[in-house]
Amino acid sequence: MYKRILCGAVLAVAVAAGPAHAVPPGGPDPSHNGAKVTLSKRTVKPGGSIRVSGRKFPASKSATVKLDDDRVGIIAVFAISSKGRFSGTVRIPRNVMRILGPGRHWLRFLAPASRVNGQSNTSIKKTFRLKRR
Repeated sequence: MYKRILCGAVLAVAVAAGPAHAVPPGGPDPSHNGAKVTLSKRTVKPGGSIRVSGRKFPASKSATVKLDDDRVGIIAVFAISSKGRFSGTVRIPRNVMRILGPGRHWLRFLAPASRVNGQSNTSIKKTFRLKRR
């Protein structure tokens, strides 16, 4: 009996925690907790890349990058430094035009909350234009 209760409690905690990088039902939390993201350019072709940098993110976590949230999904993951910074290159998939058309799209930067300060998950949306090859 004790074993069953313990297993149930562990399962309940795991379910309650949920995946840190998923877009929640009803859309992402608009909270950015003071975090900032910079894109190197605002227009890109399929197969091209954008340099990105972030600051004031939860320290020592990971930042997940999604293209148009769940329409394309995760396209990059960056390690966040102990000072809350990351930088790198996001490559736009070459076959993205099969899923998305040209025009305005977005990158969503997600990071799990820090348990120390009680903040909510970080979610930042940055728009860019996708142009034909």
